[in-house]
Amino acid sequence: MTDTMREIMSRCDEADYLVWDLEEQLRIIHRRFEACTNDERYAIYVNAGVNAEIALRSGFEKYRTMDRSYPAIWSEELGAVECELRSVHDKIIDTDLTKKGLTYVVMFAFGKDPEDTGPESRIKIPSRGGPCITVGPCSEAFAIHFDTLEYAMDVDAYNKLYDVMEEAGVEPDAAYQVVGINHHLTLRIEGVRMASEEDARKVLMKLGNGVLFELDSVPELGLSMPLLSRIEERDVHPAEIVASEQGLHPPELHKDYDPDPLFLYWYARSIPEMPLIQFLAYYQILEYFFPAYSRTKAIAALREKLREIYGVARETDVTGIFQALRANRRAIFGQERDQLRHAIEECVTSEELQDFLGDEERRRFYRDRRSLDISTVKLAVDSTSADHRGDAARRVYEIRNRIVHTKSEHDDLDPLLPFDPEVDLLKHDIELVCYLARRVLAASAKPLEESSN
Repeated sequence: MTDTMREIMSRCDEADYLVWDLEEQLRIIHRRFEACTNDERYAIYVNAGVNAEIALRSGFEKYRTMDRSYPAIWSEELGAVECELRSVHDKIIDTDLTKKGLTYVVMFAFGKDPEDTGPESRIKIPSRGGPCITVGPCSEAFAIHFDTLEYAMDVDAYNKLYDVMEEAGVEPDAAYQVVGINHHLTLRIEGVRMASEEDARKVLMKLGNGVLFELDSVPELGLSMPLLSRIEERDVHPAEIVASEQGLHPPELHKDYDPDPLFLYWYARSIPEMPLIQFLAYYQILEYFFPAYSRTKAIAALREKLREIYGVARETDVTGIFQALRANRRAIFGQERDQLRHAIEECVTSEELQDFLGDEERRRFYRDRRSLDISTVKLAVDSTSADHRGDAARRVYEIRNRIVHTKSEHDDLDPLLPFDPEVDLLKHDIELVCYLARRVLAASAKPLEESSN
């Protein structure tokens, strides 16, 4: 056994890994997976002369895997967690750039040298919370844990071992050599305290989720953690458009997003093949924040009314009235459509919505009479001075009711069913409710420094 293999065995033993010496090959598995019925999926194989040198310098033994179905590693000692990123764009156009893979496309898009796969080449995401957050080619430790190494056959070794191979009926590992690493794209967070796998997951859900939400404002990339969404099929890979310009800049992570509505967001992003459910998922994000914004609106109105009647509005009086009415939410917050309008008005300015609706394709749709097949509420997109927020709220609410209510419940509304022809017209209204959901999510997030304390 080589000195390299002995050193790997010694380190793994100290790190609570079980190691089997299989003659020029080590089979390594962490003790937590020893009792698994199929522990082979968690095994790491290190071969002398093949990947042993990479394994030794990678420090892979300092990391634990979360689950092989979710490609991520974490280290308590190093205070680091790293997980694979994928694109929601499944069908990639056949070009010289996209043939090189997602990592190449993303690195090129951010003005990095795609051929540089060292740790210093990673894209740094500015963060006010302290941790170092980067996106880029995976680390060697990740490559060892998830076997993303690229192998090639050594012809001379193959010929020398031909007799052994023929007798055993297998190809000996010694006939292969590592020629490189298939550098999967990963998100890496360093400088955080983690004592368990659950802690590592929380870090990914809090910081990683926020990074991806900020990056999702560049829809051409469509990056996602496998834990958050399924693959969404697209006819083209819009990353080609931005990558050709190399004009992207990493967003700054300075907000802590509420995880529950953010999960709804990723769920909605993952189901384009189910437009009605996708619309409702985005609507549920808005609905999640109704109490917060309706309460703000109600308190302001109540305080103004008390001043009008009594000349003063004491906080104890405002609190007492709210406590007395707490069993009747509608009496406090109003109808659901009013709550929707309050949330939109608090989080989106008239100018911002005007700008969103100014997209030429959207303008054409909302000018078209077909837009009224979806909702009777017309958006006057040609008016540059109108405040569209009220109409947008009424349109979104009416579509929501058509999806969730039957004819018998609301005789004045025709239900919108999965195979109705109008469903094909939902694209722009899904984009509208998605835009509103993103704005409310962003407006409702806390400063990262406050949530990190």
